[in-house]
Amino acid sequence: MPVMDGLQATREIRQLEVLQEKHIPIIALTASVMKEDEMKYLEAGMDAIAGKPIDFDQLFSLMEAMVPQGTGRINHAIMIEMPVNKNIDLTPLYPAADYQKAMKNWVDVYAYIKALTQFSQQQIDDADVILHLLEQHPDDVEPARTVAHALKGLAGNLALSKVADLAVHIDGHLKSGRRDEASRLLEPLRQALIEADNCIQALSLPNDASVLLKDFDLVVVQQLFQQLSLALDELNPDSTEPIMKQISEFVRRSDLAEIYHHIERFDFHSAKKELRKLAQNLFANRRSE
Repeated sequence: MPVMDGLQATREIRQLEVLQEKHIPIIALTASVMKEDEMKYLEAGMDAIAGKPIDFDQLFSLMEAMVPQGTGRINHAIMIEMPVNKNIDLTPLYPAADYQKAMKNWVDVYAYIKALTQFSQQQIDDADVILHLLEQHPDDVEPARTVAHALKGLAGNLALSKVADLAVHIDGHLKSGRRDEASRLLEPLRQALIEADNCIQALSLPNDASVLLKDFDLVVVQQLFQQLSLALDELNPDSTEPIMKQISEFVRRSDLAEIYHHIERFDFHSAKKELRKLAQNLFANRRSE
């Protein structure tokens, strides 16, 4: 987290609540398995702890249990199961990732692969970054630990087992001030990151143009675009996902990529602008045919 960590944020929130008559539920999401860490979270004022990699069914149940009686509103949205795309072979990930475990949480294979690709682009040099920070700050392990701590969470959620396990141990050593023990694990971490990168690069995705789409029904697609426009006004990704899934049966995912991008970042205003642009292009072309 930028500016402050979760512990500090929790303490400040609890101080703000002193003069108020309401309590904000706070759940710690952590890859740590150490009991002293769990005690720190609870002592800081957090209400519960959920481990990483995140089991979303358990997390949602925990969140539901923490909402006070009579607070909020029931979500009546129908949850749509998104089956794993059988055309995508994830077995190249086997040496580096427990992809079957990962897919139980990610469900959408495209979202999982996108996250893996981002990891490959952004985290591949983390072992060298940690080493550089240890050398640059001989009296302060926190800059290096910040990188290791983030890496263990990212790798854990992607089920990159070797990387996550090494990052957990490096983070633990740095937290206890054991610089030498942490440094000895950096070369194995570097090799694990290279292996993960190679496995990710070996994935073969189907060409977007090869995905079979339904015959374009102008009336149906126009109605779906109108429904999506209204759903974007709710500022809730759960409302947009089922409609986006229906639209993707008629429109290539590459054409919807920018809309997905903005929704993922909760930028619903920009998503709506992209939707209008796409509608103008699609419908103008169809009417001229």
